[in-house]
Amino acid sequence: MAIDKNGLIDGTFCLNHRLEDLRFRLNYAFNFMETYNKFGFFGLTFSGKYSHDDHQRLSWTDEILFDFLVSFKENQELFESTILILFADHGPRFGKMRTSIKGLLNERNPFVSIYLPKRFRERYERETKNLNRNQYRLTTPMDIHATFEHLIHLESNGLYPLINDNRSLSLFSELPTDRTCSQAGIDTYWCSCMRRSEVMIDQSMRELTKTFVNFMNQRILAGYESYCHQLELKNLHTFYLLETIINPKQQEINNEKLKEDKRLLQAPELKKNYQKFIFQFETSPNDGIYEISVEIEMNMNLNYIEYEPDMDRMIGRLGLSEKKISRLNKYGNASLCIEGVNADLRKYCYCRH
Repeated sequence: MAIDKNGLIDGTFCLNHRLEDLRFRLNYAFNFMETYNKFGFFGLTFSGKYSHDDHQRLSWTDEILFDFLVSFKENQELFESTILILFADHGPRFGKMRTSIKGLLNERNPFVSIYLPKRFRERYERETKNLNRNQYRLTTPMDIHATFEHLIHLESNGLYPLINDNRSLSLFSELPTDRTCSQAGIDTYWCSCMRRSEVMIDQSMRELTKTFVNFMNQRILAGYESYCHQLELKNLHTFYLLETIINPKQQEINNEKLKEDKRLLQAPELKKNYQKFIFQFETSPNDGIYEISVEIEMNMNLNYIEYEPDMDRMIGRLGLSEKKISRLNKYGNASLCIEGVNADLRKYCYCRH
């Protein structure tokens, strides 16, 4: 379902002069469920407008969401036959709170809640118990897709074939207690199951950070010099060493279980002789605050790192990907000149004009 932008007033949160955009969506969803309940249905409605730029605005939706949930519960026919999932795609991605470890974890652990009707709980007791157990285990949005597939098989023949897609598992099956981010298809940069140890900042780390600023200038902004200023390092805020929480002995046990249990998916990819770091720094003249994850070869001298612009992912013995760079504060209108040329550069570009 899409709502014409003409119904909005100057980019505000109103529909026809009332703060009703979300209520309109949820009323539409509720009417859809009532209409097709006897036939069986799948529906999805999503709104990111209230919280995308400022999560404080979420409180504006409390009453609207509450009214929807009350209406759902009071409709006995729907309440007893409908699986309802409330979810977010991610937590706050920028702002002052995002620069903290708590903010990092909030971004990577969005809210999800699953309601199972009594009819389902009674018919599929094992699947219900598994779902309850899995709330304390590592899950991803991809698992929701596998769960829908599982549901289709349950309703058709009661069986669910274990399909190894190297990424997702049904939440109606019992997930491993020691599932790793690699097994769940989660890149190290986005993994919450890492121990973060703050490292004392010294001159070598400042020089290392300048190398990444050069990467942003010479690789990411290359060819757009007439639009964007060159960036310079303004300040290095934090530097963390990332370590997996699972110890080597536990990893050996996991590898043995992989041979017996298909649910564990593929073995985690571990690069030997490399350490993983995540750090935050600020650049000028755009006052951009960035977070970067990088792999550094152990025992290398950080004072002798050379940037090679012809290398796409590796800088000397550093592993770097543009996908592992996040901007933690708003760029506002400072990058308008590049928006119609290459929108992906907005978080880096500080317009010359």
